[in-house]
Amino acid sequence: MQLIRGPVRMSAVFLFTRPAGHFRKDGTLKPSAPVHHCVKPDASKLQRSTEDALSGLAYEDDARIVGFSCEKRYCAPGEMPGALITLIPLS
Repeated sequence: MQLIRGPVRMSAVFLFTRPAGHFRKDGTLKPSAPVHHCVKPDASKLQRSTEDALSGLAYEDDARIVGFSCEKRYCAPGEMPGALITLIPLS
């Protein structure tokens, strides 16, 4: 993969496994289970660490990022935990 050398826009979606406490014994989601992943780690910390990790691998430097969107959420049924990263070169 060639390094992106110009401006880039980054989109990141961080997917987390729901804790066992969110589920009933039959495997269905409890009505009290939160919809949003509003516990640690912070979305901003996930974004920053990902920007740093990809610097020199996907783009020249994380200073090249001119815009980004970041979301963290629980995995939907059948989804694997991890991160979905999209980089869009702007030049």
